[in-house]
This record gives sequence, structure tokens and C-alpha cells, in this order.
Amino acid sequence: MKISEGLSSLSEKEREIYDLTGKVGQVNIRKKLKVSADTVSNTWKKLEEMGLLEKDGKSYKKVI
Repeated sequence: MKISEGLSSLSEKEREIYDLTGKVGQVNIRKKLKVSADTVSNTWKKLEEMGLLEKDGKSYKKVI
């Protein structure tokens, strides 16, 4: 899957989480977007399965 195809299939909230990933931590993503820790975590896992993120220790980073 191409990155652009993967990104176009995301909901607005998932795209916002993706955009903030690597720039700020989970707590700041939760506060800025007013979502739960589970929402961020589940979105990160989904994005990893799609090949858009990869696990980097305890956090995730974008695959570019």
C-alpha cells in the first residue's frame, strides 16, 4: 500500500493523530485532540498494521 493511499483511507481524527505522531507525545496528542489514550494507542496499532508507522521502543515513528 502506498502511503498516500493509506492516508486517504483514514478518518479525520486518525489523520490528525498520524500528523502529530513524532512531533508530540501521546499525552499531548490526547489533550490537543480530546481523545482517550485507547484511541491514540489503537490508532497507532492500526497505522502500524497499514505500514504507515513503525514501533520505535515505546513509541511510534512515521515510515517515510
